[in-house]
Amino acid sequence: MTVFEASGAGRSTIRSMTAADAMQAALLFETARADGAGGWSESAIAQTLANAGFGAIAPDVAGRIHGAALAIPAGPEAELVNLAVAANARRGGVGRELLTALAATAATIGFERLLLEVAADNFAARALYERFGFDKIGIRRDYYKRGPRSIDAEMMALDLRSITVASE
Repeated sequence: MTVFEASGAGRSTIRSMTAADAMQAALLFETARADGAGGWSESAIAQTLANAGFGAIAPDVAGRIHGAALAIPAGPEAELVNLAVAANARRGGVGRELLTALAATAATIGFERLLLEVAADNFAARALYERFGFDKIGIRRDYYKRGPRSIDAEMMALDLRSITVASE
């Protein structure tokens, strides 16, 4: 059984994403994309949140968002559609904290699994998801387009049914 804690000493303060966060989240999602293509727009994020989507935000001490994650319902499962951490906040645990908050929210809502797709060449993200407990469940060939190249997407899933949500 896995226990997720919402916060702790030395960690970011993770909170739920709201429509008021949509502009900063959209900018973060766009700047964090490896392929330079457009990301989620402010209006798309706000609309997703208004239509049963949910997300998590990691604000810095000045209130700027340095991490964001967004998920949508997909039947009995939730799909992580975007997770981004600002370059200056990477490798500090923000991504894991966002995943913890999002998985806890999804488990509390009653979703059975959290699904995601990650570019096969995004080694840092794949390692994060694997350490967190996601299992590889498939591949989408040539899913991401990066100029003339195509990159496979690895499909991953986290079983949420045995998760216990704890907070301090």
